[in-house]
Amino acid sequence: MITIFFSPKPFADPEIITAQRNSIASWKALGNDIQIILFGDEVGAKEVADEFSIEFVPDVPCNQEGLPKVNDMFALAEEMSPYNLLMYINSDIILLSDFVSAVKDVSSKMRDKPFLMVGQRHDYDLYRAVDFNDQEWEKNLRENALAVSELRGPGAIDYFCFRKGMWPSDMPAFVIGRVQFDNWLIYCARFMGIDVVDTTLTVVAVHQNHEQKKGYYFKRRQSPEALEQIELTSKMKQNFLISDANLIHKDNGLQRPKLTVARLKRLLLTGSSLYPKCSFLFESIRVLMSILFRVLRVK
Repeated sequence: MITIFFSPKPFADPEIITAQRNSIASWKALGNDIQIILFGDEVGAKEVADEFSIEFVPDVPCNQEGLPKVNDMFALAEEMSPYNLLMYINSDIILLSDFVSAVKDVSSKMRDKPFLMVGQRHDYDLYRAVDFNDQEWEKNLRENALAVSELRGPGAIDYFCFRKGMWPSDMPAFVIGRVQFDNWLIYCARFMGIDVVDTTLTVVAVHQNHEQKKGYYFKRRQSPEALEQIELTSKMKQNFLISDANLIHKDNGLQRPKLTVARLKRLLLTGSSLYPKCSFLFESIRVLMSILFRVLRVK
């Protein structure tokens, strides 16, 4: 049905080990027609790949820091996949059976058209190994996560499900672990006229909270490598978010987002990136609308 691929952190810190093993086990539980590919030769990666009987690709092209390149991972995953659907996912995300239902429904309704499926995550303090031999593990995890977790928001983008062959061959050489490659994927899909589907309402993606190492945010956002990555997205004048999806998946199918004032403002803001030749027009309308809203005191 689908190929899931990812690039984990080193299996060194006990907290990270537990979270990543939980994630892989949850993906394995999705069904027998799930291919899982682990990219990168991090500490403990081969041993974990062997234990879970998933495919292991240690020699993925990396930058000088040793961070895997996104474009090469995507290309390799497509070459290795026997399926028409693939998904890149962060290694600390647990998926439940509702993900399979959503993928099947979205892909069916989209027929043969390409699409990008994303969704917000639920931040959850799990901090323990899940017993996947317990027949009630999914029911208990879902109930507990929904009871106490929080949606992180549309800026945290942790999984990208897509049809094979839809990405441009000249995808920028982004690397994992640095800013804006995730925003760019949404922008790129929208720019190419490909539907972006928000499955927040139908997929409970459980992000296992964990402590970030000292210097993490500097490396991710302000290091020379991060600034170089930001430069690669210069055509994207705004960071595209999950909320910029043009379709929403609900239990009764796919729907267009309602045109609220907030969404209208967002459409005007992102329009310059999607239609660069009309950027002056979008900016002029945005300024005029801002003045009008201020006069009418519309938020």
